[in-house]
Amino acid sequence: MRLYLLSVLAGTILSATIPSNLAAQSADNPGVILLPQPVYEQIPTRDDWPSNDAAIPHSENPGTIALPERSVPPSLPSGSALPSDIPQMNAAYSMAPGIDQRWGSDDSMELPDRVDLQGYLPIPGKQSQNDCVAWAVAYSTYTCQISQERRRKPTFASDHFSPEYVYDQISSNGEGVTVLRAIEFLKLNGCASRANVDHANGDALPNAAVEASTFKLLENTRARNLDEIKLYLHEGFPVILIVRMETDFRDDASDGSPYQWTTDPSADANYHAVTAVGYDDQKRALRLMNSWGTQWKDQGFCWASYNNFDSIDVSRWCAEAHVLRIKDHAPYEAWMVRTDADGPVNPFAPPPPVVRRRFLLKNDRKVYENGQPISPSSWQVDDLVCNRKHLFLLARDQTVYQMKDDLSGVSWLHLSHAPLTGKKVCMLAAADSHPLHALTEDQQLYQYDPNSANWSVVGLPHSGSKPTDLRTVHQKLRVITNEGTVYQRTADGQWSTLTQPNP
Repeated sequence: MRLYLLSVLAGTILSATIPSNLAAQSADNPGVILLPQPVYEQIPTRDDWPSNDAAIPHSENPGTIALPERSVPPSLPSGSALPSDIPQMNAAYSMAPGIDQRWGSDDSMELPDRVDLQGYLPIPGKQSQNDCVAWAVAYSTYTCQISQERRRKPTFASDHFSPEYVYDQISSNGEGVTVLRAIEFLKLNGCASRANVDHANGDALPNAAVEASTFKLLENTRARNLDEIKLYLHEGFPVILIVRMETDFRDDASDGSPYQWTTDPSADANYHAVTAVGYDDQKRALRLMNSWGTQWKDQGFCWASYNNFDSIDVSRWCAEAHVLRIKDHAPYEAWMVRTDADGPVNPFAPPPPVVRRRFLLKNDRKVYENGQPISPSSWQVDDLVCNRKHLFLLARDQTVYQMKDDLSGVSWLHLSHAPLTGKKVCMLAAADSHPLHALTEDQQLYQYDPNSANWSVVGLPHSGSKPTDLRTVHQKLRVITNEGTVYQRTADGQWSTLTQPNP
């Protein structure tokens, strides 16, 4: 709460000092307003988060740090209605291949020599306002993380998250903004894609707020040094850097060598937001994505020397480094809560016992129950979901399995048969009493019937739409299409257009 109040106060003071009717960002017209140092230093760091030995629940209040997870004691009274007894499972859990899904203080892993998130990034765009912060948080960071969950390169307009949507709602006079102002907006409202923004004038369409509510920012931290920036990149989190707009950095031309800041640090400077999306130890440089078009440097990217990041403060080239967490992180947990009874409950008899089972998908890509691995040792698991009766896995080869367990132990039933034969599954969803649904790489949505062991194609109300996202939100199955329309599964198994944002 203290961070939130300080950020609001800082934004109010800074807004009052900025002239209106500013033109697009230039050397004399910054797109970023630096945070007051006391406010910046109160943003959590990696050390402020619990270890990755336990899952971290989502914080509902901006500026607060979530506490370690609350386990469900086995001694809770029996009952069939348990919405408050188990954590809410959120959305998509898909681990992108090659991405280490950690988040938090555990930084003991050995980093590879090179990381590149470009496979989950859009083509660099070109800003036309003082909106470089919005481009860094929405177009670069949001798009990259949601594409990891969707397990593919962003293709459709609904894959590209909109800087216009963010900037138009956090900047009333076209002025530069602080990163924290964007962060607080995204925690409360989420971010919409370009499918829900008018191409002619950049205005948000009616469905924008509904789509945005699906993608609220979960947490944010600051990176204190180069080592932490590299750790976050290894975990699939782009890092938003606030850097000085020096003349040679603004120049489109590049000699191919990593950029190195050489200007006198005492000189006055304006600031610009870019996004670190990779690193290379052989080059000794970070890969930066900009918002000045593909004619800038290396097709809209550049390499920046490690020497620029000896420290991160206002006396150096990089003044701030922000990390936004939109996607979930390992270990992922799935809860199965059911009663051992069939048919109606006898009101004159004691209630049937409630069975609660908790599964974890950890960074080693194996699934655990009660501390023991239950997935085969040779498997690499990228996703897990469950409903009241079954646990399902998505393996590295993008095929689907259902857990079968009895007195003889755990076994796995292969579900990727016709019509899924030869298809790659990108996302799974199942919750509560909803059956398993699968979204394939060719934008087909399927539902699995465990009684017949058959898959059927799911038809959405608008037959011309292609589903691009499948997830569980508040125990409801939700699909987003290439047009940005949001559909939610109703209790009777139908799909209806969602017209109001979730709280």
